[in-house]
Amino acid sequence: MTTIRRILSAMALSASVFSVALPLPAHATGPHHGANQAPSTPLPGRAIAQIDQAWSSWTRNHNVRASAIAVGYDGELVYSAGRRRDPATPYPVASLSKAITAVCTEAVLAEIGHTFDVTLGDLAEYLAPHLAIPSHVRNLRVSDLIAQRSGLATDPTQVAFDRHLYDRAPQHRIHAAQAIAPTRAKGTRGAYAYNNANYAVLGTLIEAVSGQTYADACQARVLDPSGVRSGHLSRDWQALSGAAGWALSAEDYLRFAMAAFSPRTTRGARPFALPNASIGDGAYYGMGLVFRKEAQGTTFWHNGKLCVNRAGHDAGAYLIKRGPWTIVVNYAFCPRRGEDWALDRALWPIIAR
Repeated sequence: MTTIRRILSAMALSASVFSVALPLPAHATGPHHGANQAPSTPLPGRAIAQIDQAWSSWTRNHNVRASAIAVGYDGELVYSAGRRRDPATPYPVASLSKAITAVCTEAVLAEIGHTFDVTLGDLAEYLAPHLAIPSHVRNLRVSDLIAQRSGLATDPTQVAFDRHLYDRAPQHRIHAAQAIAPTRAKGTRGAYAYNNANYAVLGTLIEAVSGQTYADACQARVLDPSGVRSGHLSRDWQALSGAAGWALSAEDYLRFAMAAFSPRTTRGARPFALPNASIGDGAYYGMGLVFRKEAQGTTFWHNGKLCVNRAGHDAGAYLIKRGPWTIVVNYAFCPRRGEDWALDRALWPIIAR
């Protein structure tokens, strides 16, 4: 069963909910806070139909139990749909949580007059009640945590991964302390190495500087201004908090991504002005997402997955933002053989035209 929620163009009917997939009218627009309002740029309706077809085919071809999609165009939510789940209901977004943490870190640092160049030693007074800072990381800059180039080689979140299902509280302070302990293995600072522990440290920093819980601080500074109302730490995965703990609806993560990485922001227009690291093939990691600069602008993307081989607990999410298009997909599925990138390959040609 597929549920489609959309608002038709001004020449058609008002908002409706359908229980089966229907062909889109030429200028269909989707739900945007209940307003019968088209985006500022005319919509390519055929592309929206092709996006829906590509996503639907992907779910069938890979036996995806449940999934939802939200599509944005020119900063507006224009289309959303769900297969056995509602695109307005929150589900885990896995590593897409990191972008929320990165934007939240930027906000709390600005409140105390700091930028990403500040070191953990500079923030020791704030961090002291939450996290002891060993001497070997006192000169570690927040920018290196954001860009995954900190040199922290230990990722405590990957040990006995399924235990996180039973940790019914955020564990970022514990994971951060384990990762920066003097006895832990050390990598090469400045070299890109993807590690959830970097974002566990950032989650702890957010709490220390803001005086709030990680979730409350980021809800107020990041999600509320983006119009997100469904966001909360996932019941199953909140132990991963700053790195992979959020649950948002497909529609709401789309709102966050379009607001936080709008071309009117430094994050969207000038990503090289913010912490980043080269990861090869012209791609860079920064602010919780992967990006590539292209002639027509910057493309952002990321995927995430939470895999424990237990019915009802596996989860994943995917984002791509290119030109006027933004697409978010979530799913009850564990991609293990590149199935998530099969979705990327299906959607990319449609929005790259």
